Amino acid sequence: MIATALLAATALTGTANASVNISSIAGDPGYLTGNLSYTPGSIVLNGLSIGRFQMNGTTVPGGDPVSYLTYCIDIFHTVHSGLFEIQPLSTLVTDSLRQQQLLALISNTDPLLNSALSLAERQKISAATQLAVWEIAFEGSGTYSLTGGDLKVSGGTTAAAARALADEYLGKVVSNEWTPVAGQQLELLYSKTNQSQVFLSAAVPEPATWAMLIAGFGLVGAATRRRRTTVSYA
Repeated sequence: MIATALLAATALTGTANASVNISSIAGDPGYLTGNLSYTPGSIVLNGLSIGRFQMNGTTVPGGDPVSYLTYCIDIFHTVHSGLFEIQPLSTLVTDSLRQQQLLALISNTDPLLNSALSLAERQKISAATQLAVWEIAFEGSGTYSLTGGDLKVSGGTTAAAARALADEYLGKVVSNEWTPVAGQQLELLYSKTNQSQVFLSAAVPEPATWAMLIAGFGLVGAATRRRRTTVSYA
């Protein structure tokens, strides 16, 4: 039974282009604001909300409730409710080094955010993570810095402290002080007409790993059956 359940879970997780209908979007733990400029795209976004989203909706098809904690990874669209596809991070971020840097960033700041005691501290960590996500995804100058290069953020309530924290996070990622947390991966809520989002999820084991797990469960089951076999003497 365990092996059957594992195989069913593998088939579900591996379904390509699964879709979700997002019906509500809110800041979690709330936003700071700032002004973003991106030179290659001649983009200037003033009064931008900066921080982690909580996005709630339902699976399509099925209608099962789902909830995601996400960061924006798309500065070319505004975010709104609608249909998204679950896609691998490589759909938008093709560079493998940047993929690993993003995973190292979000998997390491997630526990910091969850353990922060005050709302103000959680908002600062959330905003700093979002700023660092944008920098990794879009900076093309060769150096990560929120005050120079292609992508810059200034003003608003992000304050110098949040920008300095983002630069600190970027330094830890580049120096490999932070590496990806085992058992986690990044996926996208992807849309061509909506603002795509990146979120942290449990990594799906490779097929060979699933086979080893299933074999292991089979051995445990066989050992358990042997232990249950007893001989009675009159």
